[in-house]
Amino acid sequence: MRPRELVFCVMIAGLCTACETSVRQLDAGPVAGGSGVGSPSGTGGAGGIGGTGGAAGAGGAGGAGGGTALCAPGGMPDPVGISSASLETSPVQLEAGPALTGAGVAAIMQARATGLVAMQWHRDGLIIVASGGFWDIGSGGSPAWMETSSMVTGAAAGDVDGDGDSDLMLLSTTIGEVNPDGTMSPIVTRLLVWERSAMGLVKRAELVKKDPGGIVGMPFAFADLEGDGDLDVVTFDLGGPVGHINDGKFAFSRKVIGATDAAYADRPAIALSVADRDEDGVKDLLVVLGGVSNFDNLVYPGDGTGGYMPHAPGTMYETTANGLTIGDVTGDGLDDIIEQQVEDDGPRLRLTASADWGTFAPTANIMQRGMGTDLVDIDHDGTLDIVTAIDERLFALVARGGGAFDTRDLGIIATTELLDLAAEGSPAGRPARLHLLYDCAAATP
Repeated sequence: MRPRELVFCVMIAGLCTACETSVRQLDAGPVAGGSGVGSPSGTGGAGGIGGTGGAAGAGGAGGAGGGTALCAPGGMPDPVGISSASLETSPVQLEAGPALTGAGVAAIMQARATGLVAMQWHRDGLIIVASGGFWDIGSGGSPAWMETSSMVTGAAAGDVDGDGDSDLMLLSTTIGEVNPDGTMSPIVTRLLVWERSAMGLVKRAELVKKDPGGIVGMPFAFADLEGDGDLDVVTFDLGGPVGHINDGKFAFSRKVIGATDAAYADRPAIALSVADRDEDGVKDLLVVLGGVSNFDNLVYPGDGTGGYMPHAPGTMYETTANGLTIGDVTGDGLDDIIEQQVEDDGPRLRLTASADWGTFAPTANIMQRGMGTDLVDIDHDGTLDIVTAIDERLFALVARGGGAFDTRDLGIIATTELLDLAAEGSPAGRPARLHLLYDCAAATP
């Protein structure tokens, strides 16, 4: 019951060019999805948590006190720090984490001004995507800034080469790229795979390049399509499933792996997940297609040979969602879709639950004021719970099955100093925790 995607659009030069996603670890146990972004205007970023306004510090949770637990002790040369909070204790306690220093801090603050910054959890630690690069923070707390010269807009983690660590797949966008012949491309989007080696992360392969063009969301996932023990990449393009087949040494070849449907050839995929939905032992593909005022959900059954059979009848529904997360929050083993919508009367969260392996129930409101989503199994019952921000506080919607939730106040203030939030936790026993990214210069001392 893993969270799959979190998506929200970012407007750059009037174009919707980039969307944030959760980092996923498909070969590990259920892990948490990444959250969206809070804005400095005080109205939480679309699809995200935090930035909901108010001047109070995030202290006061179980006696954590003011802003003392927000940033590393002893002061910081740069104004960004990470704290964490265990969800296994009540009341929640904030603990100081690593400090971020150097050029990457300026990138975070620049990204904050445009709404493009997100901290996400994978099995080995944290990834913070920002303008011009990303932070890689291992489980031991040692941060490393990786410069890309482009905006990293999506990420996924997986063991690509079978050596036991987490390699990365990163989606990035460049605005105004100069070509070798001197011409200018207005927008270029690339999907890159990075290897985690003894020397750190190293860029190894470019799988996709759209020039000119943007990719909305993160419609890419790791999956072992051939059953050879290494991870391939699956996506949806030109109306059908497409795989990028890995030779085990970071060389990928593009292959059509399912029937194409002309009716969806010009519809962009904004999110997808790979999981065994029909319980036949073969992983299936769920694709969410974007539109001006509606989404289409398509489920392609796996054929057992690394490809997909024709999709089940699609489920189309009207929506004005500007953010979504995919994960099982109903406890039936099937991924559901949680949307964030911003209406005239404020933000709300809506649930489109799986009815069976190939269809979905009608969309229903589950929270009138929720701003943004992140998923974590707080009570270790095997079903993901929802973390959201409501009126400057963080709450958990603890899943009770069948689309019912109990609301739990986490006792943490979501202020303008809170840049982003990521969650981790699994039924296998990993403690459920929140990680919070703070502007320490603005936090209450």
